[in-house]
Amino acid sequence: MTTSKLTQHFYQCCVNHSPQGLASKGWVVALSGGLDSIVLLHLAVKYLPAGSVRAIHVNHHLQENSDQWAQFCLDQCALLSITCTVCDVYPASNSELAARDARLEAIQSCVGASDCVLMAHHANDQLETVLFRLMRGTGAKGLAGIPVSRRFGVATLLRPLLTITRTELETYAAEQTFSWIDDPSNAADDYDRNYIRHHVMPPMVERWPKAVTRLQQTTQYLTDQQQVLESYLDADLQSMALAGGGLNIELLGGVAHPKSIALLRRWFECQTGQSLSALAVQEVFERCIAARADAQPQINVGGIVLRRYRQGVYCVPHKVNDVEDVRSQALMVPFTDWRGGRICVTASSEGFDLQPGVEVVARADGMSIKPKNRPTKTLKKLFQEAGVPPWLRSNWPICVRQNEVVAVPGICVAESCWIKSEEKTAFTLTWRAF
Repeated sequence: MTTSKLTQHFYQCCVNHSPQGLASKGWVVALSGGLDSIVLLHLAVKYLPAGSVRAIHVNHHLQENSDQWAQFCLDQCALLSITCTVCDVYPASNSELAARDARLEAIQSCVGASDCVLMAHHANDQLETVLFRLMRGTGAKGLAGIPVSRRFGVATLLRPLLTITRTELETYAAEQTFSWIDDPSNAADDYDRNYIRHHVMPPMVERWPKAVTRLQQTTQYLTDQQQVLESYLDADLQSMALAGGGLNIELLGGVAHPKSIALLRRWFECQTGQSLSALAVQEVFERCIAARADAQPQINVGGIVLRRYRQGVYCVPHKVNDVEDVRSQALMVPFTDWRGGRICVTASSEGFDLQPGVEVVARADGMSIKPKNRPTKTLKKLFQEAGVPPWLRSNWPICVRQNEVVAVPGICVAESCWIKSEEKTAFTLTWRAF
């Protein structure tokens, strides 16, 4: 791949994942200081809007030179006139998984809803990942490899170098005379991925020189097939959805077991951006879905708590009350972030009449609303009838205009603000509490 094609690919990938325009996002480079992330840093500074790029370096304190690497990243960013934040973490162990989890948690804590985190995974990383998952045991989704983009907390994660080989990055870095750090831990065979890199991939590539390219094609085929499958699962999940992002386990229990597992996994991924392991799936079915109706089990899954309420299972942050105490803000299209969750505002043929001055506020005692074709109800009664779990009610967004409750996202719209018109756009308001 020529330099022009590499840079064009990077730029186009960022454009494709910025429907509101490149300037609408804050671009955050996950900067380790290695060759891959240094190339990514320079591409971001050169091709993304001025002033929109910053970097985050995570110091794991696992190597003797960790502090010097952090300073190197600060110096590189200073040369490019961009901000670099150094996050100090202390993983529970020196394992790959512990370091990765600590790193992702640190980065996630530093980004917001309008940010896009750029990571420098490349085509060789993709091959390593697929081989590693194959040895560990995985399904079709796992064999599809690393996704180009995914939800990352409230932000977005993008990997614009995923189809670029390590050799192509090395060539580009040499042409541009970049400086970078070589992490000595990359040479240690103690880590599974390093073993694959040093002892499994070289003979494969020697025997099949186009192995990396062929794998890219295979992962793309599997990704396309996975997207088709997910479209069918999403259609079924719509009929199983409960207010607050819950999943109706009574309906789920009526589905054939292999499909119910796929639905549960897809629902969890849509709610959290994470995957459920086979062990977690088994625990959810045994402790949540098969439990008595009055049971209130709680299952911890990677910082997320799965809770049951009535006939629903819900995802809840590990610290449900540890959310920003915002009191009010304007309702914006296409989404408004609110107290750890998100209100999605989408155009519809009928629904909410979004007029100037609509605000999102916290629920207060005595609030009431008259839904379309229904009598006036207090919000307390409305939440009870909608089956909203008690722990979600205090942070639920309430839309008001001139002190009148005009909508409760995900539950109802006031009769006075309901429209169906070919001349004016109506909106559907949904609320994802996590």
